[in-house]
Amino acid sequence: MTKCRLMRAELFMLATVCLSAAASAKPQSVWRVEDGGNGHVYGMIYAPTATWDESVGYAHAVQAHLATFSSEAEASWVYENVVDSPIAWAGPVGPWFGAVKEGKWRWIDGTSWEWDPWSYGFCAPPNDNCDEESTVLHFRNQAGIFTAANQWEDIPSSLLCGGSAGASGNEIRPMWFVVEWDEDCNLNGKTDKQELIDNQALDVNANQILDACECLADLTGDGSIDSADIVILLDHWGLVDPGTLGDYNQDGLVDHKDLMMLLNNWGPCNYCYSC
Repeated sequence: MTKCRLMRAELFMLATVCLSAAASAKPQSVWRVEDGGNGHVYGMIYAPTATWDESVGYAHAVQAHLATFSSEAEASWVYENVVDSPIAWAGPVGPWFGAVKEGKWRWIDGTSWEWDPWSYGFCAPPNDNCDEESTVLHFRNQAGIFTAANQWEDIPSSLLCGGSAGASGNEIRPMWFVVEWDEDCNLNGKTDKQELIDNQALDVNANQILDACECLADLTGDGSIDSADIVILLDHWGLVDPGTLGDYNQDGLVDHKDLMMLLNNWGPCNYCYSC
């Protein structure tokens, strides 16, 4: 379990660097239910050298996935409130999102494929005539040089050969990707990300997982906080290295603050999202 937590922490740190670089883009936005939305949160991450597959991993590291669109209304809202920012575009290539063709087109989160505003495709309509086994989607040019702005274009895997968009030759790669947070780990009808944005939930270690769902105090990984966890915490008492079990608030010190967090979560984990 310790190894898995460390791997997750390393991915999270990589994605956090990308998120920090996105500060000049539009902020993360909630498509609120009261405004006719789905309650999900959307944002962009800057990763100019990342492949589409790497972008999938970065999104997962911050408890999100590449954005998927079940309707024109959703895609239009995301475009207008998140994607339509000049910094996110390089030439005709807009940000990645969560669609891939592997035999047939599909959304990576299992959303039903009901709607697609094709702009121009190498392997998609109107051409749809290449032999690529895998191809991925991005938004078309923001300025609408050839078509309307909120349309899509695919890139076959053979052209994803490195560098950022328009770097050289046939190298094509968007510099941003669009992510979507839709997890509701405590089943209260609000996405976890919205709760964090609205300051309605705690995330003491700032890893984008609600403390109520992460079961941070469960040091043994058995789904319950009990005397066995206290033994581990006391064994690490005092100054510690980063990532040490028991240092819940990651301040480099296992002390009374961490002990209080353990005691406040005593008993079985109600929502163990990441254990």
